[in-house]
Amino acid sequence: MTSRVSRRSLVAGASAIGAGATLAGTMGARAQSTPVASPAAAMDADFLAAQDALIADLQATTGTSLRILSAVVGGKTPEEDELFAQEITRLTGIEIELVHPTADYNEKLLADLAAGVEYDLIYTNKDTMDVLVADGVLTDLTEQIAGSAILSNPTVIPTEEWEMIRYEGDVFYSVFNKFEGSRMLTVRQDWLDQLRLEAPTTLDEIYNVMVAFRDEDPAGNGAGVTLGLSTAGAYDIQPFMSSAGVLPGYVDVDGARTIPYATEAAIPVYEWLANLYAEGLYAPNFATDTTADMRNLFLTNQVGFVTYWDTWVGLFNNTRLAEDPNTTFQAKGIAAVAGPEGEIILNRGQPSVWTIPVNAQDPETAFRFL
Repeated sequence: MTSRVSRRSLVAGASAIGAGATLAGTMGARAQSTPVASPAAAMDADFLAAQDALIADLQATTGTSLRILSAVVGGKTPEEDELFAQEITRLTGIEIELVHPTADYNEKLLADLAAGVEYDLIYTNKDTMDVLVADGVLTDLTEQIAGSAILSNPTVIPTEEWEMIRYEGDVFYSVFNKFEGSRMLTVRQDWLDQLRLEAPTTLDEIYNVMVAFRDEDPAGNGAGVTLGLSTAGAYDIQPFMSSAGVLPGYVDVDGARTIPYATEAAIPVYEWLANLYAEGLYAPNFATDTTADMRNLFLTNQVGFVTYWDTWVGLFNNTRLAEDPNTTFQAKGIAAVAGPEGEIILNRGQPSVWTIPVNAQDPETAFRFL
């Protein structure tokens, strides 16, 4: 039976999600260590036995299919995405339909659920899940998780990660996909090495390195051509705001929402960025550049620093290495600038999760897939 949700409540939820995406607050904004599953998961006898049994069970099953709504393509082209779905089918026997909205993912998700569109699995984040839980559209997975020899094994998913998605009454509506890291400053380490420079730790040092990248030309672009910094709009200038002890997003102060980026404490950082732009060190089109534009500048030796997700440090290196096994390209993440109290403040992403809607056509197979 198709379960429908009030469109009104979902539209209201969309507004909450929009705010939530920006809401970092003190908890979400601070740099934190990432919980890491133990390598023992690869050797844990109980895990291996459960895994083998599950794979055998899946491969013995025929005629099952899953419709999956996901924002994540994972760097794959549409053609590669189809091959990915085929590989899942080969390994599990489950026919997979991957639905990837081209834009406005949360709006698509909420509108489809309000209209009763059926998906077996939905990829989302914690803020969106909070809205969906409140609207009663997600399946309670608590007993199934507890009964799973794989998911309940702390060497597979650490206990502290489950704590991030636990609801009141020890209830779970999702399975962890991944712990999101931070958006950080990434530098061309090979250029630093070429110029015999240390990784910068202050705004002045970052500026001096950018000038060296431009004027001493380790990229071979010609003196005065190489850019110092590229960002996608003002998407993440937090590595620099950290120098002033400024938190991202909204911060609750005595029951009132405040925006630290709009306070006088942030002005010195804006002035520093404005100076970069005035001196031609900041990408001239940063205000309209997309993340793809920013990545392309970095990958094509046109800029020395970007601010982006920590995961992309490795992806940048792998991309260039795949193109040229002899490349000297080396991206490296560096810490944000410490603030007046010596504290480094970064944006941390929300946990991303997989959920099963209450109107899923095959919730049993969906959970086995998870």
